[in-house]
Amino acid sequence: MNNMFHSQYEQYQAYRESSETVNRRFHDLKHQLDVIALENDSKKRLDYINTLRNDIKQFKADVKTGNPVVDVVLTRKNAYCIQHDITFTCIANGALLNQIDTMDLCSLLGNSLDNAIEAVQKIPDKEKRLIDLRISKKANFIIYSLSNYNLAATDFAKNGLPETTKKDQEHPHGYGLKSIQLIADKYDGTLTLSNQDHWFRLKAMFPYHEK
Repeated sequence: MNNMFHSQYEQYQAYRESSETVNRRFHDLKHQLDVIALENDSKKRLDYINTLRNDIKQFKADVKTGNPVVDVVLTRKNAYCIQHDITFTCIANGALLNQIDTMDLCSLLGNSLDNAIEAVQKIPDKEKRLIDLRISKKANFIIYSLSNYNLAATDFAKNGLPETTKKDQEHPHGYGLKSIQLIADKYDGTLTLSNQDHWFRLKAMFPYHEK
């Protein structure tokens, strides 16, 4: 389990470095535009344009929530979704999660989103590859709500987590949900899971501590 926490944190570090690289790439775009304007060879000009299009896709993936850790992880996951024809919508006040430790936050975001992405990638119809994330505050609670379209049936065990088959146990999916449960417990929160009307929903609630 500890390896999973460290793995998600290492991914965050890699995502942050990648984001810095993309930001530097943005400053090069104006020079590329100058090159395109001066290029007479139509094939080379098309190659330059295609390169620009790929760069622009990365910029479209940029997510700003008010929390740098959340921003980096969500931007990376959003970029992956764009590349794999997954519609990812996000309405998030990331600053609400400032009270959660960085490694725990990376694990919460990384594991829940990885599970959602894994589920929707199995859907042949690209129009139904849908993931929706909401981070909000209601009364004195922070609500982390993640939903994904789901065609598979899900049976839940007595502990509220999905039952795993022998085949499932070969993959880290179940461990990811267990780590999220541990995070909810650590911050005196709750975790609820449901699967209804083709939507799998994960909701974690944490007491809000105003600083």
